[in-house]
Amino acid sequence: MNSFVQRHVESVTGILRGWDRLRFRGTVRMLANLAGMKRFLECKGKRFKEFGDYALQTSRQVRSASLEVAESAGRPVVHLDSPVIGKEQIALDIARRDGINEGLIAVVTAVESCSSYDVRSDRSRGILELYPRPRKCQHLYHT
Repeated sequence: MNSFVQRHVESVTGILRGWDRLRFRGTVRMLANLAGMKRFLECKGKRFKEFGDYALQTSRQVRSASLEVAESAGRPVVHLDSPVIGKEQIALDIARRDGINEGLIAVVTAVESCSSYDVRSDRSRGILELYPRPRKCQHLYHT
């Protein structure tokens, strides 16, 4: 850890000390609401009819980059068949089995609920519209 801090000293504003693992969860606020998503797509030059392909391509790029981290570290990727399976216990079992005391233990994936968008045709106005809706998507947990 100290070597990391030393390499990035000009960017480090503080250090957390305590538990050996923390869970950070975030939302890109601009994309978490309909108006923000519409503005984002406009800035990217994407029309609503291109949304599905654009979202799929972007998701695949993010997933690939995320899994590459595990691959380059020689760590396993474990897919869970149910979102209710305890990811923490899986990570603890892998850490114990592989003697991991710090760093990446594994990437655990599961299909879980998420908020997303759909494109629908508003026939009365003759336009496509973007609508928020709950969906299922693959979540990747770097444990």
